[in-house]
Amino acid sequence: MADIELSNLTDSTNADNGTGVFDKLIQSVEHHIESQYKAGRITGNDYSNVYLGSMQSVLSESVKFLLSEQQVEKEVDLLNEQIISEQKKNEAGGLIDLEKKKNQEQIDLIIAQTASQYEGIDASRKDTNRKNLLNSKQVIKIGKESELLTTQNSELLLNGVVERALKDAQRIATASGAIDNTNKVNAEVAFTNAKEDDQVYITTNIRPLELSKLDEEIDLLQSRDVEQIAATVRMDLESAKKVLLIEAQTLGFKVDGKQKLLKQMFEGFAIETTTNGAVTAPAPSLNSSASLEMVANSIFDDLAPTEGTI
Repeated sequence: MADIELSNLTDSTNADNGTGVFDKLIQSVEHHIESQYKAGRITGNDYSNVYLGSMQSVLSESVKFLLSEQQVEKEVDLLNEQIISEQKKNEAGGLIDLEKKKNQEQIDLIIAQTASQYEGIDASRKDTNRKNLLNSKQVIKIGKESELLTTQNSELLLNGVVERALKDAQRIATASGAIDNTNKVNAEVAFTNAKEDDQVYITTNIRPLELSKLDEEIDLLQSRDVEQIAATVRMDLESAKKVLLIEAQTLGFKVDGKQKLLKQMFEGFAIETTTNGAVTAPAPSLNSSASLEMVANSIFDDLAPTEGTI
């Protein structure tokens, strides 16, 4: 704070020609004391005591007056600077516009992230459908292979019965008409019997093992299919939760940005109203596109879109 100029306090060369604060006040006090003295209300030593006390009091109050005047001037200067600052904030490209732009960029980023999450969910579902279709085709293929093996097994059994009957007839014919061929027939019979034994072994032991293996493969594919579906459901639930969280964050950014804007507009409005006693451009008004009422209603619309404005 600047020092008090002595000339502002007193600049008198005699008791009546001063123009400082102290000069003007003491002149008025002197007139009052003199009138009281002439009226006989102040007598003798009381006059000097009253005059001295009055002079000390007037000097103290004069200094306080000058100090308070300087303080008021500083406060007025500060308010003017605040008004100018708030007006700059409300100008095109000012701080409020920058805040709005920053908030919009954050909202756009979150919207893009939300869209990416939706795309990921859709891609996951499509991949699951492809895998499910492939597993279904594999199950059908294995079922057909099982049916083919069953059919082949039945044909082998039938062929074995027919072949045994034919061989029996050949043995009977050879024994009755060609004794010399007995050893040959016996060898052929033995060979045929051996082949039949091999075929029976295959039908009895190997074919059931193959069928059992096919059943196990079918069960395994079905189990994998169930696990894949469960995993996909879990992924969809997690992605849905992320989408809900991002949507809540988006709403939070919008409301927060508008609250900051409303606060800055209200502060500028309050400062200019306090200083000037009236609202002048570019401070917000009820008819402007950036009015306090419009921003407040916009915040309520974000929080409860179906409730209407206040």
